[in-house]
Amino acid sequence: MGENVIKSEDYSLLKDLRVKIEGEEEGFTLCFWLYLLKPSTFPVILLNQVVVAGSAPFLALKDNNTLMLFPLFSSHKEVPDPRISTPWNEFPHASMEIEFPLQKWTHVGCKVSTEFLRLHIDREIVAEQSLPSSFSKDDNSNCLKKINFSGNDVRGYVHNTKVLPLIFSVKDHYAKDPPLQVSY
Repeated sequence: MGENVIKSEDYSLLKDLRVKIEGEEEGFTLCFWLYLLKPSTFPVILLNQVVVAGSAPFLALKDNNTLMLFPLFSSHKEVPDPRISTPWNEFPHASMEIEFPLQKWTHVGCKVSTEFLRLHIDREIVAEQSLPSSFSKDDNSNCLKKINFSGNDVRGYVHNTKVLPLIFSVKDHYAKDPPLQVSY
């Protein structure tokens, strides 16, 4: 596995989360515990992927409180404009059918490769999407080698963020180091 840098494995604000992944060719698994307060506007990007052209959504919350997991975008022409909500559905993504729980710790697992996206919530697969062959080209497999993610300015917390090999079980991460209860 290549160099993976997480700014904080402990507790941090979602907006302060920084994840850098280097050296992955097959894909990766990103796992973390998320405590999300109700956003004031929808849709909202929770995690951005930093690309040459700026940023693109990686994980977003739609107005019906469902999560969308996006593939990695390697070129400017593929990147959806984060300010426009309607085109997001036109891009390949994995979208959960059930409502994401707010104001409680929830485990999120994102498995990403050039061939598929898989979203796990509290150990269970809640969304899966095969990617078109255009996302499997050399261009996109190269973008797996160096990826940067950043949390967005959303009211929420993250805990125990880990980047793991694609073959790693999300259920194993779920069982390790669950968060303490947040109180206000």
